[in-house]
Amino acid sequence: MNGPEIAGSLTRIRPLREADAEARWELVNDGDSRRLIPVAETDFKQVRNWCATAAERPDRYDWAVTALDSDEFLGEVQLVDLVRVDRRASLRMAMRRAFRGRGYAFDFTPLVLDFAFAPEPAGLGLHRVSAEVLSSNIRVGTVLEAVGFTAEGRLRQTHPDGDRWLDTLVSGLLAPEWAELRHADRGN
Repeated sequence: MNGPEIAGSLTRIRPLREADAEARWELVNDGDSRRLIPVAETDFKQVRNWCATAAERPDRYDWAVTALDSDEFLGEVQLVDLVRVDRRASLRMAMRRAFRGRGYAFDFTPLVLDFAFAPEPAGLGLHRVSAEVLSSNIRVGTVLEAVGFTAEGRLRQTHPDGDRWLDTLVSGLLAPEWAELRHADRGN
């Protein structure tokens, strides 16, 4: 499904589109990305098709992350596994190598959460957003903690990484928690 275009102070998120395929191909073929995020597409044609058909998927929202003054695909953020009856979804994010460590995720993650928790029709009216991150993905774990996610558990040895196994860290954020955090932010 196509989510709204939303601007923060550093970034803008907009629906993913076919023109993003080359930059997304770079992202999914980056060695670190291959190790840290699950990617089903194994060739460029699949990535192009994924980008072109993103809006047609009923259980997810796929956004491209761009800078405010550019339309270049810097990375992506997704709400996936959307279950409307349970009012829940999962959050995923990834940035191209050249754009990591610049604070972009700290800017766009609250935009996605505002949309996820806002009542319908302005948002999705979700009660819960969860995230699963490989234990080696320190950057995303730091972002999740900073925006208010609570660590909920560890799934042991879920992902092979060469000769070792990585755990998956599970965290979650509830609508009342997000409302309280946003209220506290506005009070400062």
